[in-house]
Amino acid sequence: MTVSEIALLMYSCPTTVRKYLAIPEDEIPESRAISRERQHQLAVQQKQREVDEARRLAEAGYPIERIATMMQHTRKTIQNYLDPGYSVTDGHYNGRNSFTLLKAKVLFHELFYAEFN
Repeated sequence: MTVSEIALLMYSCPTTVRKYLAIPEDEIPESRAISRERQHQLAVQQKQREVDEARRLAEAGYPIERIATMMQHTRKTIQNYLDPGYSVTDGHYNGRNSFTLLKAKVLFHELFYAEFN
């Protein structure tokens, strides 16, 4: 399996895969969220707080228009927040696999050495 094929599997670019491979195994952290993943997690938490607040205000009897004004969102956004099926996570984003350096290295070794054994 080539570096390019591994990059496709990892939703990454070949340059990133090469950088992962250059890191000695003893320097790879066991588990560490990448910066972008941490930003996403914080954004999801903030959005969940907003959804919870909108639902609390609705349960307290506030009309949607008033909640929208108070929270500085559109009426449609508040309607979405109040929908019982609403989820703060986007399915497309979560469908991607986020790899730590360790997982990437393990995947590479499994795929690469499987080709030659």
